[in-house]
Amino acid sequence: MALVAPGRPAPQVVRSNAAFDHAFGLPPRGAEGLCIDKVFRGAASHQLTEAVERCFSEGLPIHLRIADAPTGEIIRIEVQVTPIALEGAQLALLGATELKPPALADLNEEGVLAEIGPLSRGLVFIRDLGAGLLRYGPHPLTRLLALPRCGVVESKYILSLVHPDDVERFKAFGAAQSVAADAAVSGDTFRLRRADGRWLWLNLRTRVFTRDQQGGVQRVIGVASDVTAEREHAAALAEASQALSNAEQNERRRIGRELHDATSQLLVAARLNLGAVERRVEAAPDVMALLDEARRSIAEAQKEIRNLSFFLHPPWLEVGGLHKTLKEFAAGFGGRTGLQISVVAGGQPRNLSSATELALFRVAQEALMNVYNHAGAQSAKVRLSYKNGSAILEIEDDGMGLNTSPGAPVTPGVGISGMQARMTQLGGSLTLGSRGKGLLVQAVAPAP
Repeated sequence: MALVAPGRPAPQVVRSNAAFDHAFGLPPRGAEGLCIDKVFRGAASHQLTEAVERCFSEGLPIHLRIADAPTGEIIRIEVQVTPIALEGAQLALLGATELKPPALADLNEEGVLAEIGPLSRGLVFIRDLGAGLLRYGPHPLTRLLALPRCGVVESKYILSLVHPDDVERFKAFGAAQSVAADAAVSGDTFRLRRADGRWLWLNLRTRVFTRDQQGGVQRVIGVASDVTAEREHAAALAEASQALSNAEQNERRRIGRELHDATSQLLVAARLNLGAVERRVEAAPDVMALLDEARRSIAEAQKEIRNLSFFLHPPWLEVGGLHKTLKEFAAGFGGRTGLQISVVAGGQPRNLSSATELALFRVAQEALMNVYNHAGAQSAKVRLSYKNGSAILEIEDDGMGLNTSPGAPVTPGVGISGMQARMTQLGGSLTLGSRGKGLLVQAVAPAP
């Protein structure tokens, strides 16, 4: 037993006996001076804090059952909270008795929630499809969402909390539960409105709990987990990654422009001056040969600068889109390397973001460079398609493939790691495989 007094942020234990301290893994008198949420854990802490505060405010005894794990093993406890007055002080007598664990089959919905709730960090709930009701256990989320204290709410009330942009998906998620298989676990993430008007990201995972006599799904059991912090962190990381990508692209654009507008112009002037020298002097044949070689070197340098400018900032992306840029690059790259490169597009084109187009173009660049440098290939195919809300880029060659023994792990080089990083930043993926001879690189990026 223990005596509890009002306190902030939670009621505090002012006196406890040895049995109470031992039950919760504390040294003698170790509970004294602690807030309840430091003695009990998880959902049990929330339940007991609320019960003691009600006892103080209503002046009535409260009886409840909780589960806790003070030593790592789940124990079930019957708690009686009784208001008392001692020398004018407002106190509550807290008596705790350990219970033997019951079989889940013998419990009603409330009992199941009381048994399972403490085992989960999320809010455990049972949805009755026929009655349109949702029963839930005690959890801090109930306060954030202003759910009734009684632990039961109509399913349509939950729907009223869902963000307008998520309503149709939420309805589809609920409808799918009525035809789910027994072993299937469904999951999705939705935004629900908090009591203070802000939005809360909840990840829901459900499975069939009971069926009616005809075999139809009667009730489902699930867990709602608050993933708002994770979503906010991911959004901040994506924003930082996008800012870094923009800064990189701006710098590439600046360097490409400088090479084209400044360095290239200087080479043009040098080439014109060489031509003027040739016209004004009569030099020996060997000198004229040197001048001609210098002119050809300048022409090659101009060509390389144009290629480098294109690599740094492909202008077709802004004016012609990804498909035209890939064709322009493939034509130039194939002409320089001798590779036969075809570029085809399929599916209904989507308006991709500039970051997505640039990332896919860089993947194609790196993949074709790998084909030329490592594959020993004669030809390559570049395919761009749009399917199921994604843009899919495939680069396939007829070279030697991964050149690894069957079952051996593939160690990605810097180029492959860079391609994977680009797609990960977009929320996409990059895979390596084969449809026969050679290597197939497939990049998948989300498309609106």
